[in-house]
Amino acid sequence: ILVNEVLPIIRDCVTDSSWRIRLANAKTFSSYVDSFSADEVKSNIFPLCMDILRDMEPDVRQAIIPEILKFLDVVGVESFLESFLPISLPLVDDPISQVRKLLATTLAGVAAKIGSGEGADQIADLIETLLGDEDPMIKIRILKHLDNLVAKAPALCTRLADGLKDFFSDGNWRVRQEMILAMPGIITHLGVDFFENNFMAEFLGMLRDAVDEVRTTAANTIKLIVPLVGMEWAYEKIFQAVRPMSHADFLLRLSMLAALQGLLNSDLPPGESFQSECLALVVAATNDRVANVRMKAAQVLSDACNIVGPDISRNHIRPVLNDLQGDPDRDVAYFATEGMKLCT
Repeated sequence: ILVNEVLPIIRDCVTDSSWRIRLANAKTFSSYVDSFSADEVKSNIFPLCMDILRDMEPDVRQAIIPEILKFLDVVGVESFLESFLPISLPLVDDPISQVRKLLATTLAGVAAKIGSGEGADQIADLIETLLGDEDPMIKIRILKHLDNLVAKAPALCTRLADGLKDFFSDGNWRVRQEMILAMPGIITHLGVDFFENNFMAEFLGMLRDAVDEVRTTAANTIKLIVPLVGMEWAYEKIFQAVRPMSHADFLLRLSMLAALQGLLNSDLPPGESFQSECLALVVAATNDRVANVRMKAAQVLSDACNIVGPDISRNHIRPVLNDLQGDPDRDVAYFATEGMKLCT
C-alpha cells in the first residue's frame, strides 16, 4: 500500500502546482524515513527530498532544509553527499537569508555526523562560505554548534581557526559572545596549546569589550576554563591579564570583579597565594570611588564566603562587609548586609 498508493501521492505533492501543498508536504518529510523501508527511502523518498530542496518557493525550501539531516544515516554518507552537495552549493548564496540560516544549521549537523570522513572538505568549504555571510545571524547559527563540531569534527575547527579568530572583533556583539562560549569546548577537544596559540589573547581581550554582555560572558566563562587549563596556567595567563584592570575605567573594574568571581569559583586551593591575591583585589575594590564597583565587590565577597573556608571568611571577609554596611550608598549597604548573613 505504501509503495503502490501512498508513494504516488507523495510524488504528486512534490510537484503540485500549489506551493501550499508542496509546503505542507515538506514540513514533515523526514517522517517518511520511519514509514518506508530503507531501500525505498534511498531509491524514492530521498530523491524527492532533494527535488523539494530545488523548489522555487522560498517557504518550501525553508521547510525542507531541517528535514534533510535525518536521511543521512539511512541513505549513507556517499549517496547523501553525492545528491546534497551540488544542490547546497548555490543555496549558500540563496537570496533569502532564512534559507541560508537553516542551511547553516543543517551543514553543522552534517559536519558533526561525518567528522573527518568522506566529504568533510566539501562541507567545510560550504561552512566557511556561510561564516563569511553578511548576515551575523548566519554566523551565529554555526557558532552555536561549534562545541559539537569541535568534538565530532576537530579537523574542521582547526582549518577554520584563523577565520574564527576574526570573530572576536566582529561588529555584532552576539558573534563575539558565541565565540567566548565556545572556548571551553575548544580547550577540551583541541587542547590548551591550541587555545593559547589561536584564541587566548582575543578571549582575554573580551574582558575589555565595549558591550557589557560580552564582558560578563567572558568573565563567567573563566570559571569553566580554569579547571581545564590548571591553576598554574590560570595564574600566569588569566590572573596576570585581569590584575591591571583594577586601574582601568570603572566599567572594566566591574569586569575585573566578575572575572575574579569566576576565578574564586574555580576551586582555588584555600589559603594559597592565588586565592589570597584574588581576594586582595576584591577587598581593595570595596574602597572604590564608584558605588557600583563597591556594590559588585560586596557581591563577590558574599559569594566567596562559602568558597574560601570559614577562617578566611571570618577574618578577612566579614570585617570588610561589616564596614560596608555603613556605606553611604544604600545598594552597597544592602548587599553587604545580605553578605553578612552568608558569612557564618
